[in-house]
Amino acid sequence: MRHTQVTLHLVNMASQVHSLAAKEFFAASTAGAEDQSKLRDGRSRIGRQATNRCDRDAGRAGTYPLRCSHFMHSAPGMKGSITVQ
Repeated sequence: MRHTQVTLHLVNMASQVHSLAAKEFFAASTAGAEDQSKLRDGRSRIGRQATNRCDRDAGRAGTYPLRCSHFMHSAPGMKGSITVQ
């Protein structure tokens, strides 16, 4: 099986905390202990005015949905996808 190294570089320029939910991607990929500790229930918390970098080893190609899991944040557009080739 071919593995692809993926780096997620998440920037939160807002004055409130956000949480990136990408359960399928996080379930299909692996990370070292340092990056694994940044996840909880398929989500990565991004603090106010903060940057979160997460290195993953993606085991399979695909397109995975992501969104902010805070109430009503994905409806106005805080969503996207992660594509692994």
